[in-house]
Amino acid sequence: MSFKYPIALTLTSLTQIGDSNEKCSPVLLILLLVGSTASQCTDANLCCAPQACASDNSLSGKWELDYYLDIATGTTEPNPQKNTRGVIYTFSDDTNRGSIQGHTLNNSVAGSYELAPECNIRILGFGGTKVGEPSWSGRAWLSSAEFYHYELRAMQLTLTPVNGKVRLVFKKVR
Repeated sequence: MSFKYPIALTLTSLTQIGDSNEKCSPVLLILLLVGSTASQCTDANLCCAPQACASDNSLSGKWELDYYLDIATGTTEPNPQKNTRGVIYTFSDDTNRGSIQGHTLNNSVAGSYELAPECNIRILGFGGTKVGEPSWSGRAWLSSAEFYHYELRAMQLTLTPVNGKVRLVFKKVR
């Protein structure tokens, strides 16, 4: 008899231990199944290991706000003024503390942050002029003393305020 998966052979063999009247208990079979699947885990992305927030634990780079994502509904809100200079933040850090420089649609901004455990950053300060700012780019204003959860992929940075309802999704500026 040939099985595609080794666990099938193991379970079949164990249920036939002893004479035909003896069977393994269902609890033993469940424990065996859990143990054997956990021990076969070889890919960190598929296992229970915590995911890295960023490959080098740094947010450094130039990022343009692409859209807002409503976490509850999954709807996105892209920049309604596509042909403007947009919201661009440049993060620069030493994998512990960093600074933010950039602009919204109409104003310059600057700030500082520190990287915190579990894919979080804490905004230490953030400010600038806020004259004539449209509501879409005005919502990109980062709150001082606030924690944000971040995820960084090759070309995308997401910032989600802790207990927030809207995620800021940035794309890498080349």
